[in-house]
Amino acid sequence: MAHVENFAEKMQKLRKKKRMSLETLSKKTGYSEEHLLQIENNEVRAPVSVILSVSQALSIASEDFLLSKKEKASKQKLSKQRKKSFDKRAENYSYQVLTPQGKNKHLNAFVVTIEPNKDHDMVEYHHPGEEFIYVLSGKLKVKVGRAEHTLKPNESLHFDSSKLHKLWSISEEQTVLLVTTYSP
Repeated sequence: MAHVENFAEKMQKLRKKKRMSLETLSKKTGYSEEHLLQIENNEVRAPVSVILSVSQALSIASEDFLLSKKEKASKQKLSKQRKKSFDKRAENYSYQVLTPQGKNKHLNAFVVTIEPNKDHDMVEYHHPGEEFIYVLSGKLKVKVGRAEHTLKPNESLHFDSSKLHKLWSISEEQTVLLVTTYSP
């Protein structure tokens, strides 16, 4: 079976290829060098927000981190069929990229599914720009800075995503969200 390169390996490989130090990447993303090193060493799983920030800092489309070579080849075949999207699974949540053609674009959209009563398996995070969350099903708690918001189906929240934020399901069923991010 062939080795599949994960986000941590891709991040380190691209960072080194672009001759960017962890210090520089830290300054560009706002994440500490220690946290980025933990991600590169596969000690911490990178959520979407880190992937977006790192991809922007390295001038690469976030989908290039999210998709395997096989998935990229498949995506290229399917680019004529824009209905198709790509599903990536994580431990407590999954996200489906709705804007795979968004290479080098400022706006990205995802359908995020969080397992019942689970959070994104990490501390609060941030990324430059804005974020819009719309709850399709389930119940969600969102913390932005010090403010906490509880959202039910058909409710939304728009916020400055450079502020520390965290979200988690507070539902007995999966919580499904439409998440749109804008990065300058």
